[in-house]
Amino acid sequence: MTVKKLYSKESVRAIDQLVIARGVPGYNLMQRAGQAAFDMLLSRWPQIKKVLIFCGVGNNAGDGYVLALLLLKKDIVVDVVQVGTAAKFKNDALTAYTDFLHAGFKPSQWDKNVKYAAEIVVDALFGTGLNSPVQGEYLDVVNYINQQQQPVLALDIPSGLDANTGMPLGVAVHAAVTITFIAYKMGLFVGDAKQYCGEVILNDLGINPSEYQGINPELEV
Repeated sequence: MTVKKLYSKESVRAIDQLVIARGVPGYNLMQRAGQAAFDMLLSRWPQIKKVLIFCGVGNNAGDGYVLALLLLKKDIVVDVVQVGTAAKFKNDALTAYTDFLHAGFKPSQWDKNVKYAAEIVVDALFGTGLNSPVQGEYLDVVNYINQQQQPVLALDIPSGLDANTGMPLGVAVHAAVTITFIAYKMGLFVGDAKQYCGEVILNDLGINPSEYQGINPELEV
Protein backbone atom coordinates (compact mmCIF):
# COMPACT_ATOMS: atom_id res chain seq x y z
CA MET A 1 0.00 0.00 0.00
CA THR A 2 1.28 3.45 -0.92
CA VAL A 3 2.16 5.68 2.02
CA LYS A 4 0.32 8.98 2.01
CA LYS A 5 2.17 12.05 3.23
CA LEU A 6 -0.19 14.36 5.07
CA TYR A 7 0.42 18.08 5.42
CA SER A 8 -1.10 20.68 7.72
CA LYS A 9 -2.97 23.56 6.14
CA GLU A 10 -0.09 25.83 7.16
CA SER A 11 2.39 23.60 5.33
CA VAL A 12 0.16 23.44 2.25
CA ARG A 13 -0.04 27.24 2.25
CA ALA A 14 3.76 27.36 2.45
CA ILE A 15 3.98 24.98 -0.50
CA ASP A 16 1.63 27.18 -2.52
CA GLN A 17 3.70 30.26 -1.74
CA LEU A 18 6.93 28.46 -2.60
CA VAL A 19 5.62 27.24 -5.95
CA ILE A 20 4.30 30.71 -6.82
CA ALA A 21 7.58 32.33 -5.76
CA ARG A 22 9.40 29.99 -8.13
CA GLY A 23 7.45 31.29 -11.09
CA VAL A 24 4.08 29.54 -11.31
CA PRO A 25 1.35 32.21 -11.19
CA GLY A 26 -1.37 31.61 -8.63
CA TYR A 27 -4.07 31.87 -11.27
CA ASN A 28 -2.29 29.21 -13.29
CA LEU A 29 -2.56 26.86 -10.30
CA MET A 30 -6.24 27.73 -9.99
CA GLN A 31 -6.79 26.94 -13.65
CA ARG A 32 -4.98 23.62 -13.20
CA ALA A 33 -7.23 22.81 -10.22
CA GLY A 34 -10.36 23.59 -12.22
CA GLN A 35 -9.10 21.48 -15.12
CA ALA A 36 -8.26 18.60 -12.77
CA ALA A 37 -11.77 18.72 -11.30
CA PHE A 38 -13.26 18.90 -14.81
CA ASP A 39 -11.28 15.87 -16.01
CA MET A 40 -12.11 13.84 -12.91
CA LEU A 41 -15.81 14.73 -13.02
CA LEU A 42 -16.21 13.71 -16.67
CA SER A 43 -14.16 10.56 -16.09
CA ARG A 44 -16.33 9.54 -13.15
CA TRP A 45 -19.67 10.68 -14.62
CA PRO A 46 -19.18 10.72 -18.42
CA GLN A 47 -22.89 11.03 -19.24
CA ILE A 48 -23.46 14.04 -17.01
CA LYS A 49 -25.73 16.72 -18.43
CA LYS A 50 -26.38 19.12 -15.55
CA VAL A 51 -24.13 20.26 -12.69
CA LEU A 52 -24.88 22.47 -9.71
CA ILE A 53 -21.91 24.36 -8.23
CA PHE A 54 -22.02 26.25 -4.93
CA CYS A 55 -19.30 28.91 -4.70
CA GLY A 56 -18.17 30.95 -1.72
CA VAL A 57 -15.92 34.00 -1.96
CA GLY A 58 -12.35 32.65 -1.66
CA ASN A 59 -9.92 30.69 -3.77
CA ASN A 60 -11.99 27.52 -3.43
CA ALA A 61 -14.78 29.40 -5.20
CA GLY A 62 -12.27 30.47 -7.83
CA ASP A 63 -11.62 26.78 -8.55
CA GLY A 64 -15.37 26.36 -8.83
CA TYR A 65 -15.73 29.16 -11.37
CA VAL A 66 -12.90 27.74 -13.49
CA LEU A 67 -14.62 24.35 -13.41
CA ALA A 68 -17.98 25.91 -14.28
CA LEU A 69 -16.59 27.66 -17.34
CA LEU A 70 -14.93 24.47 -18.59
CA LEU A 71 -18.19 22.55 -18.20
CA LEU A 72 -20.20 25.24 -19.98
CA LYS A 73 -17.75 25.19 -22.88
CA LYS A 74 -18.43 21.46 -23.07
CA ASP A 75 -22.14 22.30 -23.48
CA ILE A 76 -23.02 20.87 -20.08
CA VAL A 77 -25.76 22.77 -18.26
CA VAL A 78 -24.30 24.41 -15.16
CA ASP A 79 -26.04 26.34 -12.41
CA VAL A 80 -23.56 28.33 -10.34
CA VAL A 81 -24.98 29.51 -7.04
CA GLN A 82 -23.06 32.35 -5.43
CA VAL A 83 -23.06 32.25 -1.63
CA GLY A 84 -21.87 35.46 -0.03
CA THR A 85 -21.32 38.71 -1.89
CA ALA A 86 -19.17 38.61 -5.00
CA ALA A 87 -17.75 41.99 -3.95
CA LYS A 88 -15.50 40.04 -1.57
CA PHE A 89 -13.62 38.34 -4.39
CA LYS A 90 -9.98 39.36 -4.73
CA ASN A 91 -6.79 38.34 -6.50
CA ASP A 92 -6.96 34.99 -8.36
CA ALA A 93 -10.52 34.25 -7.28
CA LEU A 94 -11.61 37.62 -8.65
CA THR A 95 -9.90 36.79 -11.95
CA ALA A 96 -11.75 33.47 -12.18
CA TYR A 97 -15.06 35.14 -11.37
CA THR A 98 -14.41 37.91 -13.90
CA ASP A 99 -13.47 35.41 -16.61
CA PHE A 100 -16.77 33.62 -15.98
CA LEU A 101 -18.72 36.87 -16.39
CA HIS A 102 -16.75 37.94 -19.47
CA ALA A 103 -17.61 34.62 -21.11
CA GLY A 104 -21.24 35.70 -20.95
CA PHE A 105 -22.38 33.74 -17.92
CA LYS A 106 -23.77 34.84 -14.59
CA PRO A 107 -24.27 33.04 -11.28
CA SER A 108 -27.47 33.18 -9.31
CA GLN A 109 -27.47 34.29 -5.69
CA TRP A 110 -28.28 31.68 -3.06
CA ASP A 111 -31.98 31.63 -2.27
CA LYS A 112 -33.26 29.08 0.22
CA ASN A 113 -36.68 29.15 -1.46
CA VAL A 114 -35.35 28.01 -4.85
CA LYS A 115 -35.51 24.33 -5.78
CA TYR A 116 -32.22 23.59 -7.50
CA ALA A 117 -31.86 20.55 -9.73
CA ALA A 118 -28.80 18.74 -11.09
CA GLU A 119 -27.21 15.32 -11.43
CA ILE A 120 -24.01 16.29 -9.59
CA VAL A 121 -23.47 18.87 -6.85
CA VAL A 122 -20.06 20.54 -6.54
CA ASP A 123 -18.94 22.03 -3.23
CA ALA A 124 -16.69 25.06 -3.76
CA LEU A 125 -17.70 27.00 -0.65
CA PHE A 126 -14.66 26.86 1.62
CA GLY A 127 -11.12 25.63 1.21
CA THR A 128 -8.51 24.81 3.82
CA GLY A 129 -8.45 28.28 5.37
CA LEU A 130 -11.70 27.94 7.33
CA ASN A 131 -11.03 28.17 11.08
CA SER A 132 -14.37 29.14 12.62
CA PRO A 133 -17.80 27.52 12.77
CA VAL A 134 -19.91 27.58 9.62
CA GLN A 135 -22.75 30.04 10.13
CA GLY A 136 -25.32 32.24 8.43
CA GLU A 137 -26.30 31.44 4.87
CA TYR A 138 -23.27 29.15 4.55
CA LEU A 139 -24.76 26.97 7.26
CA ASP A 140 -28.03 26.88 5.31
CA VAL A 141 -26.20 25.90 2.13
CA VAL A 142 -24.17 23.10 3.74
CA ASN A 143 -27.34 21.70 5.25
CA TYR A 144 -29.06 21.98 1.86
CA ILE A 145 -26.21 20.13 0.12
CA ASN A 146 -26.33 17.37 2.71
CA GLN A 147 -30.04 16.87 2.09
CA GLN A 148 -29.57 16.16 -1.61
CA GLN A 149 -29.63 12.69 -3.09
CA GLN A 150 -27.17 13.45 -5.88
CA PRO A 151 -23.45 12.69 -5.53
CA VAL A 152 -21.40 15.57 -4.14
CA LEU A 153 -17.92 16.43 -5.41
CA ALA A 154 -15.89 18.52 -2.96
CA LEU A 155 -13.05 20.67 -4.26
CA ASP A 156 -9.87 20.33 -2.15
CA ILE A 157 -11.73 19.55 1.10
CA PRO A 158 -15.39 19.22 2.11
CA SER A 159 -16.54 22.66 3.21
CA GLY A 160 -16.75 22.97 6.97
CA LEU A 161 -14.15 20.27 7.68
CA ASP A 162 -11.09 21.47 9.58
CA ALA A 163 -8.10 20.87 7.31
CA ASN A 164 -5.87 19.90 10.25
CA THR A 165 -8.11 17.98 12.62
CA GLY A 166 -10.62 16.36 10.29
CA MET A 167 -13.42 17.55 12.57
CA PRO A 168 -16.45 19.54 11.40
CA LEU A 169 -16.56 23.19 12.31
CA GLY A 170 -20.16 22.91 13.40
CA VAL A 171 -21.24 21.22 10.17
CA ALA A 172 -19.46 19.97 7.06
CA VAL A 173 -20.40 18.79 3.60
CA HIS A 174 -20.76 15.03 3.14
CA ALA A 175 -19.00 14.36 -0.17
CA ALA A 176 -19.05 11.23 -2.31
CA VAL A 177 -15.69 12.25 -3.78
CA THR A 178 -13.12 14.83 -2.72
CA ILE A 179 -10.50 15.92 -5.22
CA THR A 180 -7.63 17.55 -3.36
CA PHE A 181 -4.82 19.52 -4.92
CA ILE A 182 -0.99 19.52 -4.77
CA ALA A 183 -0.71 17.48 -1.53
CA TYR A 184 -2.85 15.52 0.91
CA LYS A 185 -4.18 17.55 3.84
CA MET A 186 -4.22 16.00 7.31
CA GLY A 187 -7.89 16.74 7.77
CA LEU A 188 -8.80 14.41 4.92
CA PHE A 189 -7.64 11.37 6.90
CA VAL A 190 -7.78 12.09 10.63
CA GLY A 191 -10.61 12.81 13.08
CA ASP A 192 -14.04 12.27 11.52
CA ALA A 193 -12.80 12.69 7.95
CA LYS A 194 -14.13 9.33 6.75
CA GLN A 195 -17.66 10.49 7.44
CA TYR A 196 -17.28 13.51 5.16
CA CYS A 197 -14.69 13.01 2.42
CA GLY A 198 -15.86 9.93 0.57
CA GLU A 199 -13.20 8.81 -1.89
CA VAL A 200 -10.17 11.11 -1.75
CA ILE A 201 -8.35 11.72 -5.04
CA LEU A 202 -5.09 13.67 -5.20
CA ASN A 203 -4.08 15.74 -8.21
CA ASP A 204 -0.65 17.30 -7.77
CA LEU A 205 -1.35 19.97 -10.44
CA GLY A 206 1.96 19.11 -12.03
CA ILE A 207 3.93 20.04 -8.90
CA ASN A 208 6.56 17.41 -8.10
CA PRO A 209 7.18 16.85 -4.37
CA SER A 210 10.87 17.48 -5.02
CA GLU A 211 9.93 21.12 -5.57
CA TYR A 212 8.98 21.49 -1.91
CA GLN A 213 11.19 18.88 -0.26
CA GLY A 214 12.15 21.38 2.44
CA ILE A 215 8.57 21.36 3.73
CA ASN A 216 7.96 18.15 5.64
CA PRO A 217 4.66 16.32 6.13
CA GLU A 218 3.19 16.24 9.62
CA LEU A 219 2.03 12.65 9.31
CA GLU A 220 2.26 9.56 7.11
CA VAL A 221 -0.51 6.98 6.79
